[in-house]
Amino acid sequence: MPPPKRGQASFAKKKVEVDPEEEKRKKAEYDAAQKKKRLEAAKRFSVGGTVDLAEFMDDDPDMSVTAKLQQVMSTAKESGLKVQQIFSYFKPNGKLEGDITPEDFGAAMHKLGWKCTDEQLKTLLDDFDEDGNGTISIEEFQAYCYQIPNIAWKAERLRWQREQEAEKKRKEEAKKKRRSRKSSAGEKTGVEEEEEVDPGPPPPTPVEQIYEGQKPLWKTKQMLCIKIGYAEEKNCLAISCKDAEENLFPPVFLDASKILQAKGSEFEALIEEDIEKKEKSGNKKLEDSAKAIVAKEVTRQAMADFTLKRLITSKADPLILEVKLLGSDGALDLETLVLKENPNVELLPVLNETEAPSAEDFANQIGAVAAERDKVAAEREEVAKALRRVKQALDAFKVGKGWKDMNTRERCVFLLQRFGVRHVITKVEKMLETSPTYAALLEEQAAKRAKAARKK
Repeated sequence: MPPPKRGQASFAKKKVEVDPEEEKRKKAEYDAAQKKKRLEAAKRFSVGGTVDLAEFMDDDPDMSVTAKLQQVMSTAKESGLKVQQIFSYFKPNGKLEGDITPEDFGAAMHKLGWKCTDEQLKTLLDDFDEDGNGTISIEEFQAYCYQIPNIAWKAERLRWQREQEAEKKRKEEAKKKRRSRKSSAGEKTGVEEEEEVDPGPPPPTPVEQIYEGQKPLWKTKQMLCIKIGYAEEKNCLAISCKDAEENLFPPVFLDASKILQAKGSEFEALIEEDIEKKEKSGNKKLEDSAKAIVAKEVTRQAMADFTLKRLITSKADPLILEVKLLGSDGALDLETLVLKENPNVELLPVLNETEAPSAEDFANQIGAVAAERDKVAAEREEVAKALRRVKQALDAFKVGKGWKDMNTRERCVFLLQRFGVRHVITKVEKMLETSPTYAALLEEQAAKRAKAARKK
């Protein structure tokens, strides 16, 4: 191209020099900012129970609507979100009940900042809607997610398929066991076999609910919704659990007789303490029937507290519950405490009964833990003060006069002091006898001494 004449504008493109290091630095800053947005969105969901998929979106005008949607859902999955969480984004109330209607889907696209034409919206809905009823169920939404070409969704699909195969195998094994029990009963005539009706497995033993509540796990950032049932007939504790994302955990079954055997003396002290409080508040002795009711209530509450303090999630799979014994549990054996399978007891349902816990639930749990810690600290401080007073009184006796050398006034002071010391000692002994903290400390020390003796 010839150079422009004087006074004539040039429209030739100028070559702009781009520093490769500067371009690399800007790209790294952009990637870090996008990653930070995704992590913050996932963090807000784990505490407040809501999620904004727009936080996972990269603004690329050249991408199609379908590609953008798959990109957002893939990034959300890589950040740790579940199918149920992403599905709830497309619902106006954020809940899992019901299907996604075309109006709900269009509103979700608007929240993402995408202006879809009616034709584009219909194309997206047809991709999800397998049965052609015009709405998207949670099963159809899950099937679409599992078809997205992304490694995170592929891993989730494989995990789900393994769970389905394990459930199918369990049902087949149960069917084989019923057939083997039927064949072991003896051979019968052809007429008898036609008339015989398989009664099936016996109904599960009903359980009594002794606990329902939530337990936060700070290390794994999980909030567990737990129900504990007690089948007294079979001495079994059945633990049902789900998390805030509606993931159902495999149930755990504990041998209640092992807990009662190991913690019997501690439970009896709690029963006596509760009976004493009720008798003092009512100013009368409780009858035997009333004491039996108190013993039943306290024992069940103590077993529930014992279970909750030892429940954790597996390091290998955070969707599996485990039991971790404490140092104060002494000779209690984990192998005999945790049952390998369900002894045919009823499981309490926990699915779809509670909403995802809010930040207020976490704050209440923190307040309860802090109150219990302050209570224990106050008990220790009171015991320490009483022991200091006893020591001061005993030190005062060491420098006193002999009984024969005292006058009448000094003898009266001496007797009053001795009476006060005895009173304080009796009060401290009674406090230690009824203190669960002191009892747990003694058990832990005994376990340590036994362990040291075994090593020798």
